[in-house]
Amino acid sequence: MLTKFNKIYKQYSNYLIINFNLSKADDKLNHDISYYYNHFIINLLPYMDEISVNNIDYFWYSQENIELTEGIKFKKLLKSLKRKRKMKNMIL
Repeated sequence: MLTKFNKIYKQYSNYLIINFNLSKADDKLNHDISYYYNHFIINLLPYMDEISVNNIDYFWYSQENIELTEGIKFKKLLKSLKRKRKMKNMIL
């Protein structure tokens, strides 16, 4: 079960890195079979209510350093989205 979770979480991490031009995070799969699972429980599960209702303001103005995956913080992703939107508007 953990192997499947790790595989999906790694795909999620790679999707974020590729689609939002973020720096690549370390690959921790070789260290501990439950690494991604533990990261998810600690960093994302407490915020599932905010995530499920798409409360972007909570993450934008929060003082907490919430990580989506190792080395990728929510604010970094939001800044990347804002930059992409700004570039798209300049082109149009």
